Amino acid sequence: MFNGYKDKNRRWPKTNLQAQSSASGFTAACELTPAQVVELVQRGELRFADNQGNMRLAYLTTVISEDAYLQDLFGHVVDKQAAQAMVAMASDAFWPNYPPAGSVVIQPDMTFCGFMPTGDPIVFVDSRVSCNLGVFGRTGASKTCFNYVIIWQLIKKGYTVVVFQQKNEYDDWATDPELEGKVLPLRYSDFKIALGQAARGVNQRHHIYMLSDNLSRSYSRLYAQRFGEDVLMARSKSLPAGMHLPLSLFIEAVEKYRPGRGGVEARYKESMLYTLKDIKNCFGDIFDYYCSDFMDRLFEFKGLITITIDVPIAGSTFFITHAIQHEYERRKSSSEEPDSFQPIVFFGGRRNNLN
Repeated sequence: MFNGYKDKNRRWPKTNLQAQSSASGFTAACELTPAQVVELVQRGELRFADNQGNMRLAYLTTVISEDAYLQDLFGHVVDKQAAQAMVAMASDAFWPNYPPAGSVVIQPDMTFCGFMPTGDPIVFVDSRVSCNLGVFGRTGASKTCFNYVIIWQLIKKGYTVVVFQQKNEYDDWATDPELEGKVLPLRYSDFKIALGQAARGVNQRHHIYMLSDNLSRSYSRLYAQRFGEDVLMARSKSLPAGMHLPLSLFIEAVEKYRPGRGGVEARYKESMLYTLKDIKNCFGDIFDYYCSDFMDRLFEFKGLITITIDVPIAGSTFFITHAIQHEYERRKSSSEEPDSFQPIVFFGGRRNNLN
């Protein structure tokens, strides 16, 4: 119908305005005479978002499926994109819930996300940045572009933003002159992690508990947290002071473990061994260090950190959870004031789950 083309098969959304689906009902609802309706719609400089009266006029026009003349007239006046926006508004069940136009004003402590159909900005207060935000949509629906807007503002405000990505969607930000020195592009293969080493200030036993829990949950197999914890603790005691159990020795310890009778421990062993070998196969030797401060130093960077993880989803889930838990436990166990830490925000893609 738009731009002079009328789709006779188009079924417009039914609304509570169905009783007004005629030219007479239309003019009565707008409290305008037919001559005033024609004059208003034919004005070349008309902008429907200027006031609520015009928005109401455009809304009513899109839902009158029986009056093709008014619809065609509306389509000629506005361009295709604006007309489609009016159609979306007509089918928006939440339209009455939007705040009045002009009532939302962006403040310095707010992050901008987009615009409501009323034209007002969509924002969230920076004090709520620690809450979870889900961005959903089909392929090509501009989810990444939406994230761009938020990430850019957070970097400008001094946040450390960590993006776990499957493709190099954010790496070209390093070439932006405005972000010089504020972008650190990494691949998972660049990491050097001592798997059994706790973050600074974190109890070693607690770290092993969290590590075993992560290993058991990420692969959705038989939950063998207690089994992994016992094997890790027993094998770690044989290492010299200051050294921590790498992945290869953890696999060796599980392989040498002799389960008791009954078959339960044998199933735990099989589940944990499968998980450890798959991680070894996905990530190579990045977890085979006896000691490393890589993770402690990583999150001290101010700006955008992009981490590309192009491995199967179970492996990427373990990696991401391990990285986030490391920083979370370090901050929770620190004696420093919470406000003294660099604010940090994590972003994960479609296949990079944040547990």
